[in-house]
Amino acid sequence: MWMFRLASALLLAAFLSLSVVGAQSTTDSWVATLYNPVAGRLTQVGSSGAVLAEWTLPLPPGFDRFPNRVTVAPGGSLFAYVPYNSSTFQGTLTISDRERVIIPFNLPLTVSDSLEFPGSEWAFNADGSAFALGYLLEGGGWGLIVLNLSTGAIDHTLRSDDALLGILGLPTNQVVPVPRRFAGDEITFSLVPYGGDSLSSGDSYLWNLLTNNVTLSPAFPSLDGDTFSLTGEVVISAADDRLPAVAIQNAANSLQAFLPQSGERFPFFAGAGQAFSRPRFIQNGELILVDSVDEAQRYAWLVIGRDGQTIGQIPAAAQIDDVRGVGDGFIYTTTQFTPGATTLVYVNTRDGLDAGIPIWTSPIEAAPIIVSTVDTVVRSQASYTPWVQLAEPVLIPGSTIALAPAPGQSLLISPADVGSQAAPTLPSRRLIAIGTVVTINTTDGNKLNVRNGPGTGFEIVLKLDAGARVEVVDGPRAGDNFTWWRIRTGDGVEGWAVESVPQDDGTILPTLLP
Repeated sequence: MWMFRLASALLLAAFLSLSVVGAQSTTDSWVATLYNPVAGRLTQVGSSGAVLAEWTLPLPPGFDRFPNRVTVAPGGSLFAYVPYNSSTFQGTLTISDRERVIIPFNLPLTVSDSLEFPGSEWAFNADGSAFALGYLLEGGGWGLIVLNLSTGAIDHTLRSDDALLGILGLPTNQVVPVPRRFAGDEITFSLVPYGGDSLSSGDSYLWNLLTNNVTLSPAFPSLDGDTFSLTGEVVISAADDRLPAVAIQNAANSLQAFLPQSGERFPFFAGAGQAFSRPRFIQNGELILVDSVDEAQRYAWLVIGRDGQTIGQIPAAAQIDDVRGVGDGFIYTTTQFTPGATTLVYVNTRDGLDAGIPIWTSPIEAAPIIVSTVDTVVRSQASYTPWVQLAEPVLIPGSTIALAPAPGQSLLISPADVGSQAAPTLPSRRLIAIGTVVTINTTDGNKLNVRNGPGTGFEIVLKLDAGARVEVVDGPRAGDNFTWWRIRTGDGVEGWAVESVPQDDGTILPTLLP
């Protein structure tokens, strides 16, 4: 039997049975879920290092092999995976809420499925009512399905033998459809060569579920990227022939941003002779962490701003395996501390760029991967630095340019200009952090208001002139669409001041300079 239908009341109860996992602890600013594919074991660890929950994935009857990866829905309450029968190699798409199977849907005999690649919450739609899965059939061809999580039925199917896809010239064999973004009635998916990995590239397509039309999409030139859940923005490592090439075969010479709101993708960072992989949003989406290598085979994890500036790099002593961003920095797994075990390390980038603090270690011979992070602290998005564009954006069909150049940048650089110049040399910049000294920066003789709380409604306790030097003692805090830091003057007066303010010309003026 290909599917099991469940009563709507049971499914509703399942959806409501778990709140955001981070709510279990009032002291944790984030909660990470790690998955051990050997034992099918999931462990939730808070920022304090405490284990908040642990359980084994439930398997539907007749299935005994745990999958290599699990995809976690937004909020962390639903889990999608494809376990197999080790004798028949039959697979079943399974949706569970921790230790209970909600929906099993038996797949045809497949060679590979899209959950074999790094899972993304964006395979779920926004309200968690549907899930998209792609697979490659053993006998040839592929399929892409949308599972309705309210009924257990398949609402939409796209197959490689559809006549329309033949007309469009889409490949029909040895590729796996990997959903990249499920938004409304549209799914963007990539066709990835069988046997590829997270660094693979392949054309991406937009599938309209209402019309069943499929069109070529330039949104995702490779699988190697990360999506910021709060905004839907995407960072990708990609090769761009408009930028200086690197002498490394099949290497990505740029970092690119895709903005779903405007349908634009453009390069925002390129280093001198460097290739990039595994970009990740970190520190509440304010910064990007990326693995880099130059032509002399020197490796470094770089921290990049949205404005294309290099903030710094993580010490080479940090041996980073799996990595995910959290609100105050990022977390990563490593095997360098305990032989045979995996350690979870927390790096608070607001305090500086270092190798981080080990907070949890797995049992021996367990090799868990990070499958989800959930921030439990709501943070402001208003102070994000605008993206810089190094070349003209590529547009999704039907979209129009809506993104202005970043403050302080000239008009968009033409592809011809970029191709003829050397790779940009980018300045370094320090982060504001507790314990550092900052300089007050204002214009036109204005003074900076210092208040007794992190918000514009709090009382002003003093006003500081440009050039005054103060110590940062607390923060950051979000309030009234600003980022606030608590500062202390030389004579001991303390209060809250904004990190930056918008100008009349649309630029952002930093009011606290590290």
